[in-house]
Amino acid sequence: MKDLTEEQLKELLHKNTPLMKRVFSGKHSASWRHLHYKAKGAKKRALTYKVPVGPFKDEQHQTIVSYLMEIYCSNNKRYLDYVLKVLVSEMLIAIYMDVHHISDPKKAEELMDIYSG
Repeated sequence: MKDLTEEQLKELLHKNTPLMKRVFSGKHSASWRHLHYKAKGAKKRALTYKVPVGPFKDEQHQTIVSYLMEIYCSNNKRYLDYVLKVLVSEMLIAIYMDVHHISDPKKAEELMDIYSG
């Protein structure tokens, strides 16, 4: 991931934008983060601590956050909390899956956790 150029990262962001829109609208059934966010209470609060950092550089994280904010928060910061608690994590996992050719999001997240630990 650290060898991923900014141009490659932007291509992956664009590629995964339709997936993020499905997550945002609740049409992506594999997104437990979306369900926890909508459940509110303790499950929603716990999302603050469940962002998979993985092998991404800080600059890559910032690029991802900025990209998602541009889409979901450009006119209004109403969805900022959702972007930070749900979509950033979902995008990190989607990009990791693409780069490493992994089809299972749970497996990708487990591997990312190894890098974070």
